[in-house]
Amino acid sequence: MSQTYGQVKNVDGTTKWKPIEAVLQPDGTYHLAVDTEIALDSANINISNLKVGSVDQTSNTLRYLKVEDDGTLVTVSMPLDSYDVIDTDDGFDESNPGVNYYGYADTDENWYIKEETVTAVGTPNTYRVFKGSGNYATAFANRTGHAYDYYFNIF
Repeated sequence: MSQTYGQVKNVDGTTKWKPIEAVLQPDGTYHLAVDTEIALDSANINISNLKVGSVDQTSNTLRYLKVEDDGTLVTVSMPLDSYDVIDTDDGFDESNPGVNYYGYADTDENWYIKEETVTAVGTPNTYRVFKGSGNYATAFANRTGHAYDYYFNIF
């Protein structure tokens, strides 16, 4: 069964994705329950007449609720949910010190490689990605020669 997630806003303004569960009520209707450890102000939650269509209940893909610009509520899967890490290069390559690579792939032969640039202590590391489909082994072997970019530019 697929799992649906919604974004919950914390008191400090940060957000977290939390599971939303449809709980069957004695009268045969369903109520949505958000799995969260934080206190929620009911004035900040307003979901009415929720209808989500075309959700494959046999899929194990995680689903998230997204509100479109026009207010339409749809379910989406996050772009990287189906990927698993399959290779790592921890940066001990003397020709390219301070850079780590992580290779991810899904069951449809889609893949991406994350490049982590490790900087001085107290300075943030940077993360960029490169993606493709098929021929992953060659792509990871050539990992230092790709044009990495920000996540939002790649996915």
